[in-house]
Amino acid sequence: MKISLNPVPVFKVIERTDMIKEFAGKKAMAENMKKIIRIAKPLFKKEELAKYKTVKPESIGKTFLKFHQLMESTRGSDFGYSIDMEDGKLVLCTHYYYPIYDYAFYVTPLQFLPDLAKKNLRLHNIIVDTVRYIATRKALTILSDLGFYDIEEWIGESMNYMDDDAKELKERTKDAEKHKKYYQKYYTLLNKPYTSRASLVKRIRNYRSTSITSPVEATVMAWCTDLIKVADMPGSMDNLIESSIEMFCKENKIDREDFGEDGYPLFPDQWMAFTWLNIDSYHESLGQWFGEIAGNFGTLEYHKEYKCTTQKQVKECRSKFAKECGFWPSDFTKVLEAGYHLARDIENHLKGKLIGTLSNGQESTERTIPA
Repeated sequence: MKISLNPVPVFKVIERTDMIKEFAGKKAMAENMKKIIRIAKPLFKKEELAKYKTVKPESIGKTFLKFHQLMESTRGSDFGYSIDMEDGKLVLCTHYYYPIYDYAFYVTPLQFLPDLAKKNLRLHNIIVDTVRYIATRKALTILSDLGFYDIEEWIGESMNYMDDDAKELKERTKDAEKHKKYYQKYYTLLNKPYTSRASLVKRIRNYRSTSITSPVEATVMAWCTDLIKVADMPGSMDNLIESSIEMFCKENKIDREDFGEDGYPLFPDQWMAFTWLNIDSYHESLGQWFGEIAGNFGTLEYHKEYKCTTQKQVKECRSKFAKECGFWPSDFTKVLEAGYHLARDIENHLKGKLIGTLSNGQESTERTIPA
């Protein structure tokens, strides 16, 4: 005998059960929907309010379904919400995100620095001190291995898969020698605190007005200026990581002490970083490894939660987020991505592959981060 069961609509289940603790019971459901809508009013667009207007007579379940759809209409790439009860009081929690991780990573390799020092020490020193400045301001570790692989070991193993390509083996041998000779020296130098912002800005200004002889140098000056702007924004990497861990644990309903027990998610200081090697196959391997971590254990994506009980608090959240946290990670990714391409341009320029001059004082035409 065949028995057909008609599915029960969600709104009927909701109105007949207490499945949502913040809206348990028909009376509380009606009252709490009104409270949340009143608090969240600054988030709604007029057309959305009109679209989900209740019609009498209407079951409480259908009304709740419209309420849910109205609330969901407020979500965006950088905003979300949740509803909670604290000490018997209904609270609207607004969540502001940095929507920047999308299975992509952003690194600027600095392997070119030793060669640049030999050709243009002044330009080299400006880059070094700019990186030191942002590292100091943002609590970054420069030239970290990102938890991926010992660089020297990776170079050695990669040479086993070159099928006796003499030219490629020669280049990789140079990479190994350069790493052995310079890596630790630059690791120590670049992680040494630097706070002389005024002096750094003056050096960049003077170089721009008196010493630029190529498009690459002009681009370097614009890039360093962008790095300083990001460094001066509110927020730091250590705060970003700690807050991200806190929210990760809350969203996944795990105790802070149990964080990483089954494997650590991808940290923001792994996929936003200054690295050493500028080798395509290294970056490909790095990207695959990052993707595996993110796929298996998730990603620490920073966001801030604000608990609101009034419209005034809701209105203030976004500006509060901007003031407290700034949006430096999203601008940081842009500068790192530009740095990735700039590193290759510098290497080509040092090898004489890029030819071109600019008159002294001419500004770079590269797009920079707005002040």
